[in-house]
Amino acid sequence: MLFYLINQAENDEAEWKDIEASLGRLDFSEVYDWLDDIVDKDGDINPWKTASRNEDIAEDLIVPTAAIQRYFSEWVDSINISSAEPKQDFKSLIGDGEQFLTFNYTDTLEEVYGIDESNICHIHGRQGAEIYFGHGETEDYSEIYMQQHIGSENGLSRIDRQLRKETEKALETNCDFFYNLEELNINKIYSYGFSFSMVDKIYLGEICSLINTEEVIWYFNDYDLSSVEKYKELLNSCGFKGSFDTFHIGK
Repeated sequence: MLFYLINQAENDEAEWKDIEASLGRLDFSEVYDWLDDIVDKDGDINPWKTASRNEDIAEDLIVPTAAIQRYFSEWVDSINISSAEPKQDFKSLIGDGEQFLTFNYTDTLEEVYGIDESNICHIHGRQGAEIYFGHGETEDYSEIYMQQHIGSENGLSRIDRQLRKETEKALETNCDFFYNLEELNINKIYSYGFSFSMVDKIYLGEICSLINTEEVIWYFNDYDLSSVEKYKELLNSCGFKGSFDTFHIGK
């Protein structure tokens, strides 16, 4: 069921490229659509029994759906980076005291590139510890759930909440890293392998609020030129006032 629901939400079923956003678009309608209406002896729909049945189904979905996050955490812990080789083009960009905001759950920066742990913020946690994973939807769909399948609204809304990424908590936990940015003379920011998902906009906004971005150049990796304009638009909406450029990682 979980695979089916995520596949339905993904644009590309072969590769779950946007899985976190998809967790905010799970459509449980088919779970209810195959059920017959509960009617009384006169053939009229019985709203009370229908609501009770729908509520029970929604409650039954809570536990297996929550397993998505557990499975993801288990997969993260299984990743082995012992054979990973550094990319020299990336390594050449690294200078003394550079700060890294990483969305990678592994210790690639520390172990493969030899970067001091004090200069790295694992904003979403790391292997063997608590991780943050989920969607960024904040809209309450309770009314829609109630209209579609009366009685399901509390359970399905709870699923939405438990699959939501705790970005506020992640930001609060790592507030020292962000506040430290105020003390640094930052004039270049490189984003590499970052999808600029809406769920992570909170961190971009925090960066733009803490440093003077007017003199900053934000560099995008040129492997994803087709999305650059979208990235620029998102950054500008976060208050970024600097300029943009690209960089290349070939080897």
